[in-house]
Amino acid sequence: MRSPPQPRDKEVARVRAYLLRAGSPRVRMLVIVMLTGACGLGASYLLLRAGLLSMPVRYPIALLIAYLAFLGLLRLFVDDSGPGNPDLPGNSFAGSHEPSSAQASSMHDVIDARGSRSGSGSWFDNLGAADELVLPLLLLLAIVTIAFASAWVIASAPTLFAELVVDCALSAGLYRRLRTLERRHWLDTALRHTIWPFAATALVVIAFAAAAHYYRPQAHSIGEVFARPPGNG
Repeated sequence: MRSPPQPRDKEVARVRAYLLRAGSPRVRMLVIVMLTGACGLGASYLLLRAGLLSMPVRYPIALLIAYLAFLGLLRLFVDDSGPGNPDLPGNSFAGSHEPSSAQASSMHDVIDARGSRSGSGSWFDNLGAADELVLPLLLLLAIVTIAFASAWVIASAPTLFAELVVDCALSAGLYRRLRTLERRHWLDTALRHTIWPFAATALVVIAFAAAAHYYRPQAHSIGEVFARPPGNG
């Protein structure tokens, strides 16, 4: 027999319904994801300009920077749903709105879908006959994985945003009538919803990096990995 919804779940559902009705959460998350990708690419470019030529080192750092930026932008979303917002759960206001929330500002963040070189390439030794296909296939795998991870985050945006708003309201003591609600830190909620898509993205990017370093040790970027050697028309 299914247990009845907990008070926190009810509040999350109410906020989620409001966001879907008035806040376009998936569109906002799409903007966040696109800006996240730009953040990762920009970080990689700046690291390259700063002299960090190693793809195996540069790309994981860029991914980490982008993910931290993503979390920061989610925090900005929570801050934007501050006490001055009459739709925030727990606030008193005139009208018949449900206690819900959140106008999210456009944000930035993470996924450098490029590759990286890695110092350990011995496990590629058995792929000699398929040398010409390994890098394109791994790059395709990385692109597909990033696309699916991004789609998953975007699809789950209403629930993620709703939970963040409720967590923020609980931390600020705005749920005076529901003091016994389960409390969670906003960062814990954000990590639970997004760490696995990010981990899958990081895994395929690192795999591509290792292959790129093994087959094209002189390359410092994806463009150089797939560039034709001089004299090969």
